[in-house]
Amino acid sequence: MERSTKSLTARGITDDRDRLVTADDPLADLQQRCGGTLPGILAVPELLQIVQQGRRMRLKISREFSAFDGDTLVSGFVRVHPLGLDEGEGCEVLIENWQSRAAPVPNTRLIAQRVDMIDRACAEVVGRLDVDQRVQIIQSSAADTASFESAITQNPRSVWSDHVTLEGMESNRALHWRLLDGARCRIEGSNRPWRVRLLPIGGQSAAPNGFELFLVADYPLDPHESAPEEPDVDLDHTKLIGAALTPVLKRPIARVIANAETIRARLAGPLRAEYSHYAGNIASAGQLLSGLLDDLSYLEVVEAENFASLGEPVDLLDAARRAAGILGVRTPAKSIEIVLGPSEDIPQAAGEIRRVLQIL
Repeated sequence: MERSTKSLTARGITDDRDRLVTADDPLADLQQRCGGTLPGILAVPELLQIVQQGRRMRLKISREFSAFDGDTLVSGFVRVHPLGLDEGEGCEVLIENWQSRAAPVPNTRLIAQRVDMIDRACAEVVGRLDVDQRVQIIQSSAADTASFESAITQNPRSVWSDHVTLEGMESNRALHWRLLDGARCRIEGSNRPWRVRLLPIGGQSAAPNGFELFLVADYPLDPHESAPEEPDVDLDHTKLIGAALTPVLKRPIARVIANAETIRARLAGPLRAEYSHYAGNIASAGQLLSGLLDDLSYLEVVEAENFASLGEPVDLLDAARRAAGILGVRTPAKSIEIVLGPSEDIPQAAGEIRRVLQIL
């Protein structure tokens, strides 16, 4: 339902530092709802970008704009007129056809998927479990989780929850994965509180093929605390890569993914759609690269006893779209356009989505 359907016009003046000095009531109200003051730096990102461009280039700019103030969607047609020819002068901002509408109901499924991706990127302990929650692969990247990883390594195929202390639960065993997803836990050797994420492999079905395990700390490890011991040099090159190279590279990649997901979900504030889409491509590329790094560590596990590859459903059309999005970040610079073919009658496949993306 529209909150306000009457067309309004609002005018404002900015100075040479892009501060909104004076403004009509609608613009002043939007400025305050976005966390700004009057006078104060223009707090509406979409308007600030247009004003900065007009002031720096000393050009008149006219274009449509839309913004989200945390409660409503605001749209209109903005005209930015630089005041004079001197670089030290600001701009006149005139917004015509001002419209204010109630924000759409958020897509809870999409939000949940983005939260999963952020947790996956920020996790300092990652692992893969079988259907009985026994550990197949475990990897940690923090100094205070080394003893946890070592305990599991010394007890292969043990249940992961045997090595943590779950808060608010009488028993660590025989719990449904839905009860464990989101639970709080303590890890021996770590003073930080941790949050458990258990994501089923093969969808949210009653009988998943296994689980992804992520342990996410409430806050980063103090850099002044002891750093993890250097891994022993091993003649096995796959172990050397898995133990030394992968954790070092995954940390900055995880930060890039987390920041990109925050931008894409607009958790840090309103953003134009094209920038949100671009951030999504960055996150997808980061996830693919992170998966390739995981492969370096998993090489030594493939031949382990009881290891089995996944047979989860793969949407080939979705995989093609994601691959096109990842590659589409670079193609415009080479005058290349990626066009997806017809999407009718594309069957489901069985395999691992990460492998499909690698191939595409």
